[in-house]
Amino acid sequence: MLTINPILLKIIEIDLKAKDISLYHLSDHVVGNVKDIQIKTHEVIYIYYCSVKSLNFELSIQSNSEQVQYTPLLMMENDSGSFQSNLISRHQGNVKLEPNTTGYDYQVKYLKISY
Repeated sequence: MLTINPILLKIIEIDLKAKDISLYHLSDHVVGNVKDIQIKTHEVIYIYYCSVKSLNFELSIQSNSEQVQYTPLLMMENDSGSFQSNLISRHQGNVKLEPNTTGYDYQVKYLKISY
């Protein structure tokens, strides 16, 4: 069973209510080292996690609706020695992911709402 961060869940509930959406499909996704995430017309994604093995890494995530910059200031070291951020961002339209450097693997987790 999917466990959703309570803050993320509240953000999604508010967005769905504001758009008067009652029928939707929710799916969880994990991607690594991608440059694009394709989003269809009746979809929205909520990026809720970013992980990388280096603090010398920044990741810019941009869509038609929002732009977010994951920087070392937003990262915390976890038990495995990776650095992670739980910053939540909402995106409609295709998403571009642009790392500031190559040679580091990164992972992004997001929820997709299709309605």
